Amino acid sequence: MSRLLDELRASGVLDALDVHFAGLVARRGGKGAETLEVPAALVSALRRRGHVCLDLSRPPVAWFAAVFGVEPPDAPELSRGWKLKAGRFPTLGNPGDRAPLILDGGRLYLHRLWTCQHDLATRVAARAVAPPVALPAALEKALAGAFGGEAQADQLAAARAVASRSLAVVSGGPGTGKTTAAVRALGAMLAGGGLRVAVAAPTGKAVARLKEALAAAGIPADAVATATIHRLLGIRPDTGRPRYDAANPLPYDLVVADEVSMVDLERMAHLVRALAPATRLVLLGDRDQLASVEPGSVFSDLCAGLDAAGGAATVLRRNFRFGTESGIGRLARAVNAGDASAAASLLASGLPDIAMHAAPSSRDLGASTRTRARASWKALLDAGTPEAALSALGTFRFLCAHRVGPWGATRLSAELASLRGGPRGPGSPVMVTVNDPASGLFNGDTGVWWAGGSGPEAVFAGEAGVRRFSAGRLPPNEAAWALTVHKSQGSEFDEVVLVLSDRDSPLLTRELLYTAVTRARRRLEIWGAPEILAAALGRRTERSGGLPDALAAAMEEQRA
Repeated sequence: MSRLLDELRASGVLDALDVHFAGLVARRGGKGAETLEVPAALVSALRRRGHVCLDLSRPPVAWFAAVFGVEPPDAPELSRGWKLKAGRFPTLGNPGDRAPLILDGGRLYLHRLWTCQHDLATRVAARAVAPPVALPAALEKALAGAFGGEAQADQLAAARAVASRSLAVVSGGPGTGKTTAAVRALGAMLAGGGLRVAVAAPTGKAVARLKEALAAAGIPADAVATATIHRLLGIRPDTGRPRYDAANPLPYDLVVADEVSMVDLERMAHLVRALAPATRLVLLGDRDQLASVEPGSVFSDLCAGLDAAGGAATVLRRNFRFGTESGIGRLARAVNAGDASAAASLLASGLPDIAMHAAPSSRDLGASTRTRARASWKALLDAGTPEAALSALGTFRFLCAHRVGPWGATRLSAELASLRGGPRGPGSPVMVTVNDPASGLFNGDTGVWWAGGSGPEAVFAGEAGVRRFSAGRLPPNEAAWALTVHKSQGSEFDEVVLVLSDRDSPLLTRELLYTAVTRARRRLEIWGAPEILAAALGRRTERSGGLPDALAAAMEEQRA
């Protein structure tokens, strides 16, 4: 193992798996392949941090400092570009080769991630360049009738895209009516009969909201298949492989995926591979939100690629939830623009729905959070039935940038558990952390603990009423008094308290703040220092990947 590799392992940048992979690439690469060790190890480490590739074109010190959250003087001495050349070693290939590492232009990929990116770009491009179909007069009339006046012009444009295009990509913040536009379009299309439709989302709670939207639009439950993307694809728990793929495509004419900003590269690649060539695809999301925890920033990258190749997504800008004077809405726009001055002015203006206060000390944080929970989560703490407790879950939540540490969600949840006599006390929020088709519970599903006949039971809202699970039957889970901002994606709460760290952190980014702000429906309060907020607004989430370029190139090739 090289000195640099040893330093990177000792600093915590690399783990044992990264070092093992690097050694394997070097040994199987033959004479001279030790030059691949460091880039191979970094590609492996980057995957765990959400990146798709190692961008060799960037200045090494600045790149390393940004990605791994260190000051530039503390960054290791990295070679510019490593002078890599595909074909020199059997473990380093060109696009399309079967090698553990793929060099595509100035980007170095793990073979699996390059293949996912290539497949996604190619299959999306084929739909993006297909001309829209002419809408029948009856369908055009139905769509126009579903969206009244100039205020809903953007939604009408989105609905027309859903009804007419092989690929419809609709982006907009919470409250802009993405799901409403798609669901109303589906209602008009289904009225003609004969259309097989599936609607999916990455989490169980997002699927539940889709079902509510379909019901509100008068679409019968049996007219549309609804499922998590995981369940729709039939991903096997033992192998992780999907039941549906290119050889066995999904049996639908139209597939709608919601909350796509939460979907990672591999899951999205599985989805597009499972579509028959004639199956149309609708993607709904918010390009400004946090990317998925797993590798890729798929939705924002797809939007960027479409923009670059002249196949722009439909963007919904009018917000029906927040009026022009809404503090939350105005703050979200300032955060999205990275305008620290405007954000600070809004938070200090005395608007009734937003505020910022100095965070309590780490020592006082537990007492402060318990006091706030008693006041803002009274409905949960006073709930006398599981149904009442489940109903109260959406009224309030603490959100944190970090999962661990003195300001992390894990600590806050542990502090708040004392309000109910312990982590499984009646009414204590609990979140499932894995997909478990056998139980019908999926990552992100949230319920509460309740007193059962033979011990604590976790209860969840179901279509036919409350669903109960003993502690032994419940899939892996964690307390959910407080959530990380990442885990809050796809959720909304009447009132949110965002707890910032007492010091700046690479995790505090503009996208994280925007996501946190837009989780609040009625009131948002931020605990932290103005200088930390300003630093976060000046920091963008950086994800290395080549999907925008790959999509734009694939679209140009399809048009040629």
